[in-house]
Amino acid sequence: MALNKIKNEIKYFLKNIIRKDKNNWSICSFKSNLKDVIFSKKLNKTKFKNINIFKPPKDEFWADPFFFEYKSTKYIFFEKFYKKKNKGVISVCCLKNNNLIKMKDVLEKNYHLSYPYIFKHNDNIYLIPESYQAKKMQIYKSINFPTKWKLIKSHFKNEIVCDPTFIKHKSSIWLFINKTNENLNDLNKQLFLYKMSNDLSKITPHKKNPIKISSYGGRSAGPIIKFKKKIIRPGQIQQKNNYGFGLVFFEIKKLNLNEYKEKKISSITPKVFGKNRGIHHISHLKDEFVVDLNLTN
Repeated sequence: MALNKIKNEIKYFLKNIIRKDKNNWSICSFKSNLKDVIFSKKLNKTKFKNINIFKPPKDEFWADPFFFEYKSTKYIFFEKFYKKKNKGVISVCCLKNNNLIKMKDVLEKNYHLSYPYIFKHNDNIYLIPESYQAKKMQIYKSINFPTKWKLIKSHFKNEIVCDPTFIKHKSSIWLFINKTNENLNDLNKQLFLYKMSNDLSKITPHKKNPIKISSYGGRSAGPIIKFKKKIIRPGQIQQKNNYGFGLVFFEIKKLNLNEYKEKKISSITPKVFGKNRGIHHISHLKDEFVVDLNLTN
């Protein structure tokens, strides 16, 4: 463990002193109309109100923010990446009066964690973080919200998977997840779909897996959005040497074990928020949104 710590600190030094670290992800909150955010063909900053950018300490970055409301309090679960440790942990805070308060790390392992997908199901609250280094998808159940979590089930053992994203549709639970056999870059474009049992213990693969292979929207970018009768899936736009450049929204047109079809609606690039290198995640509660921005300074 001591040797790993030294190695990680050397990596941190190399990134920050010898070559510039390009991972400057921060959390940004704003208010807007959901229709404007998703369906605007020419989205611009005038559509947003109360923009707040929360910058982490220099030796951290914050990404993958998920909104969750509990007892009228707005929580944000997110990846807090410790650069000196070279790994992410799952952290939580509250958004109140345009400030992030009561920040606390709630899940840390000896491997990297990110993308803390959180949802309520059968009167329980579940947390399913990305844990590709552990080669499995782990489901945690809340024991004492928001800080205590118990591991109850693991899927995809000995497989490289990331960014699990769930949706309830027509009394069924569906899981979107990125997978690869060896090349980690394939996690940014290979999207798989599964149907899950009601107790989350069993998974059934889609007949046409992978349902998408594309660096344009293949990797998930936050919770699936329901707007009126439409189901909207956010995806990431990847560019060469620029991970997480932008967001693209797809309307899901068909969803069953034999068919999957989606149609592009719109996209968001980082320039909407000014001088930023990337935006690769979005989550919302009513008219309030959180995204992550890769700042240039």
